[in-house]
Amino acid sequence: MNYIVSLDDVHKFYSNGVHAVKGLSLKVEEGEVLGLLGPNGAGKTTTMNLMIGLLKPSKGNIAIFGRSLESRTKKIQQRIGVAPQEFSFYSHLTVYENAKLFATLYNVRNAERIINDLFNLFELEEIRNQRSDQLSGGQKRRLNLTLALLHDPDLLILDEPAAGMDPQSRAVLWSSVKFLADSENKTIILATHLMEVADRLSDRIAIIDHGKLLVIDTPRKLKSKYGTGEIINIRLIPDLASEDVSLLKSRIEKILPRVEGSDHSFQIHTDNSIEDLSKLLGLLKQLDIRHQLLDISVRSETLEDVFIKLTGRTLRE
Repeated sequence: MNYIVSLDDVHKFYSNGVHAVKGLSLKVEEGEVLGLLGPNGAGKTTTMNLMIGLLKPSKGNIAIFGRSLESRTKKIQQRIGVAPQEFSFYSHLTVYENAKLFATLYNVRNAERIINDLFNLFELEEIRNQRSDQLSGGQKRRLNLTLALLHDPDLLILDEPAAGMDPQSRAVLWSSVKFLADSENKTIILATHLMEVADRLSDRIAIIDHGKLLVIDTPRKLKSKYGTGEIINIRLIPDLASEDVSLLKSRIEKILPRVEGSDHSFQIHTDNSIEDLSKLLGLLKQLDIRHQLLDISVRSETLEDVFIKLTGRTLRE
């Protein structure tokens, strides 16, 4: 197996005592799209900075293209492209001037053709002469990714590339990433909070929390292993008395024990939605509160459900 990235028992301590990465081991195959998921502060950005050599591990081994961090040459580093969360271009330059400058720094051959190809891929051609500080958030993100690809890297690392994007810009970005993975055989590591995107684009998903790897597998297998099939969602009218809500929840828990939620909204995990939905509707009829129901729906469990199940619901900043 040809592994592009290999981490073996990697730890990272910061000078302030924070243990950001704790014994992380994972491997990324050639041509794979790996979705890197985790709550805020889970260690995703630290992990990616370790991979590209911006940080050195406090313990453990990291290899990129089979070369350890210490033995990497400039030639190896040039095979890596990075689109960080922060914009990496010069705001006083135009879109084209930024691309031309970065192509020169990378010593890119056939720079004009490559720039034009990437501008067409990311729909930047019409704004090529616009100053970069006048771009929309989505245009800036697409320029960021363009600059990361100018030197045709084999490994592309994307840290929240869709942050602040509108839906149209996200659609362009994700279709472009899919093209790079499917047609250009790029190895891509993608950190994102957009679960549906990670689900659709990733060959495998790695979920990390508190600096540790919780699971790594295909999206389908994760949902199969950690999901429970389907979820029945119930929403009640907001002015339903709290004691009636509590009564309903306690009665539901007696017949369907996997109930989550509070206030006027419940989620019921089920392996047999048809049978359990029938039980639930019978209970609502028995309690004579069907008219207090705003809506009831059934959906399949998603990657987001798996993520919440593994990392918890506590809000983090």
